[in-house]
Amino acid sequence: MYVYLDDLDIFFVEYNGIFNDGTYNNLKSGPLDLWGINYYSPSQVVAIMQKIETCKPKDDDILLKWLQRADKANGIYVLGI
Repeated sequence: MYVYLDDLDIFFVEYNGIFNDGTYNNLKSGPLDLWGINYYSPSQVVAIMQKIETCKPKDDDILLKWLQRADKANGIYVLGI
């Protein structure tokens, strides 16, 4: 997943509450780290999809299509800038 720098603030406002409790590279977890690595397990991906379907943030359809393929893999990474 790529988020353009110009869209970073919008992404953070729309998705910060959805992408929470990711695991960082130091194996601690917390809110979305825009500057680091965030890993989400397959079960977290399912929960993220449910939150997106409920909240309907901007461009949710694009993200849901990607996540529907990712939930069959070993989770996802959201990489910071």
